Amino acid sequence: MREDAVCLFGAGLDLLDDPERVSLKQAYVEATAKGHLPEDLPLDPYDALSPHLANRLNGRLVLSGKLDLAGWLTPRPGREWAEFVKPEYYRASLDQNLCQTVTEACQEFITENILPAMPGLLAVDHSLAGAAIRTIAEKYGAEAITYIVLDSHFDGIPNRLRYPAGKAGFPLPDTYHCGSFLYYLIEEGSLIAENLILLGVSDHPGSPPHPDALARVYLDYAKQGVTFFTKSQVRDEWFAERFQARLDAIRTPFVYVSLDADVGACTCLPAVRFMDRVGLEKEEILSAAEMISGQIQSGQFRLAGFDISEIDVHLLGLDKDDTTIEVCLDFIERLIGGSNVYQAS
Repeated sequence: MREDAVCLFGAGLDLLDDPERVSLKQAYVEATAKGHLPEDLPLDPYDALSPHLANRLNGRLVLSGKLDLAGWLTPRPGREWAEFVKPEYYRASLDQNLCQTVTEACQEFITENILPAMPGLLAVDHSLAGAAIRTIAEKYGAEAITYIVLDSHFDGIPNRLRYPAGKAGFPLPDTYHCGSFLYYLIEEGSLIAENLILLGVSDHPGSPPHPDALARVYLDYAKQGVTFFTKSQVRDEWFAERFQARLDAIRTPFVYVSLDADVGACTCLPAVRFMDRVGLEKEEILSAAEMISGQIQSGQFRLAGFDISEIDVHLLGLDKDDTTIEVCLDFIERLIGGSNVYQAS
């Protein structure tokens, strides 16, 4: 594989056990069995986005296929998987740390099929970004990479701290998953806290005079060096100046960029798995991509990889004005639009 290639691949793991989420899959399986749906519906975000990206990027993109998963673990299972599409099976898989197992399989996929080219991951569960992060850290060293994550939530918090006293309706377990994977990556040393930048966070508690358990987690990470730009801060008039200053301060030779689509939930990215927060607007998201790209083009650092996660294909196009695909395509195109994207060293 050419070292300057951008290799796009997919991983459709979708393990949420919330009955409402599972019911979407059950309805899809039933409608498919009755012949009520078109046969060309995208099965996952890779199917939805990759054809458009291949057309836009004019041969600069290599389509590297998808991680092989049992159908019931994906957003749109075939009808042969109907008996497994039940909340209890997804809960058991979460309890058994299946997100971690699939992340490890995804690491093998990157190593065997993509490196030394640049990985571009289209995932459902955000935890699979950990596969690219670990692989790049193993190759270049964790100290060589800054991670910029656009997300409405900080996915570095175990659920016992995010939802104390069982305040979530269907809480995820204290395992490696979409809400906690950054915690595990920092703990194991694949990601250095001071090299982590979070953008668009909506669940940040601010600086309360008497912090609760969740606030203390945020404060502790800030003390370790994690940079948080909350949603309200992104909308302040001084944000561009301060974000630019943070980019200017990056001294690592590589950056990795992760877009959790719920950073635009209920606004410009409506087809997402989590809609508990109102996210950023389109231009706020794309402006961040442009600013990062500007530093890449100036030669300050190189882009070592990127991912987009948490798109829900069941919700794509329900509204004729749905801009989910458009914003994701624009984000990637602005991020890697220049020629100075990647070079192995």
